[in-house]
This record gives sequence, C-alpha cells and structure tokens, in this order.
Amino acid sequence: MAIIKRIDYYGIAFVLSISLIIATFLGGRSLERMRSAGNDINVKSVAEKRITSNLASWRGQITLMDKNLANGYDRLQKQYQTSVDYLKIKGIRDKNIEEGTINTSTKYLRDEKGHTTTNIDTFTLSKSFTVETSDVHLAKRLAKSQQSSFAKA
Repeated sequence: MAIIKRIDYYGIAFVLSISLIIATFLGGRSLERMRSAGNDINVKSVAEKRITSNLASWRGQITLMDKNLANGYDRLQKQYQTSVDYLKIKGIRDKNIEEGTINTSTKYLRDEKGHTTTNIDTFTLSKSFTVETSDVHLAKRLAKSQQSSFAKA
C-alpha cells in the first residue's frame, strides 16, 4: 500500500510541474503581447495627391543679459527692431509679424557660502515674436538661411 501512495504523489507532482510550465509559458506570451501593443502605429489613409501647406508659422525669441534693467530693455528693443527690419527686407510684411511679451528674470549674487544675497548680479530679458506667412517657399528659404543671416543682423 505504501508503494501505491508513493506513485500517486509522483503523478501529482508530474501533473503540477507540467501545469506550472504551461502557465509560465502562457503568462510570458501574454506579457510580451501587452508590452508590444503600445509600439505599433497604425495609420489609415486614402491620400491620392501630394498636399502643400498654404501657411507657414514660426516663433522666434531674443534673449540677452544686462546689469542694468533699463539698458537691457533698450538693447532688447533695438535687437527686436533689427530682426523685424531684416525680415521685412527678406519679404515678410509687417502685418505678418506679431510682437510678443517681454519676460524678465533676476540673477542675484551669492556670498562665500553659496547663499543667495539681495544684491542683483544681472537681469535676463527675453522677447518673443511670431511670424506667419502664406508664402511657404519664402519661409523655407528663410529657415535655411536664418542662423547665419540673423547673426549678421
């Protein structure tokens, strides 16, 4: 009788081990499918012709630092006007340039221990502007030449 019970335990152990292997395999496949589900991009389209945009829009920003706030505002306005004049020379109309706001931040001096003091070191000023034009080809030419051209301006 002891031999029969021992054989029954081997059978149960065998069935449980096979069940554990199958469950691990199925769980791993499910986890793999869950992770790869977010990697797909499905695009459904029926475009039959090439579409060209009829509006170009981009945003620029001028940023500078100055120890004097009033001088900084004056310099920022001069640089903004120089940029606008450059864009006008290149064919952008004044009505297509939207002036943005001026943002100011203050950098304070630090003491020997690295703590911030109440003494002002510099002001950082930035002004944004947005340009919109229906001449997409002009915008493309300006985008290609903008870095060297604005540096000269």
